Amino acid sequence: MRKTRLVVILMLAALATGCGPLASLYPLWDSDHVVAEPKLIGTWISEDDEVLKLAAAGELKYVVTYASSEGVSRYETRVVHLDGQLYLDMCPDEESLEVLLAAQAYLPLVPTHFFARVSVQGESLNIALLDEEIVEEMVDHGEVDLPLLRHEGGLLLAAETGRIQELLVTFADDEQFWEEGTQFRRQRSPQ
Repeated sequence: MRKTRLVVILMLAALATGCGPLASLYPLWDSDHVVAEPKLIGTWISEDDEVLKLAAAGELKYVVTYASSEGVSRYETRVVHLDGQLYLDMCPDEESLEVLLAAQAYLPLVPTHFFARVSVQGESLNIALLDEEIVEEMVDHGEVDLPLLRHEGGLLLAAETGRIQELLVTFADDEQFWEEGTQFRRQRSPQ
């Protein structure tokens, strides 16, 4: 399985390149499953010097800022609790979209969601994204019934929230369903 880093995931980028996690038209979160998760708040650093900062942005909302040698991305994020497992539902934050669109006369852009399975153990955070290729294979072989929109740039998940939740609960522990996770360590402030 290929390892995909957390990258800007706007619909435009997905259509143009076909790379990145599986994009979805619908969110994973709903009012019954969105939770506050204070242990995620903070700055996390990977062994490749990627920086992931999670900050509270209101009731049950977070902002995730991801920085690597390739640039910086910001996402509006919800933490979702399904059947004992935590997930992030991320989509481009409004400010990032406004910057992207500022010089455009008209650019039809549909913000999409993407999902990550997360686990925190002590000072360690693991984030694994849905593997687009595996999901496509499972749909093609009839193992999973999901509405996927196919285009020359890749896939777009068109399942509604409840169906996405069912899917993730079913495959929560199936490592082939998820890309190799990125491991982060909490950055502690100097005392």
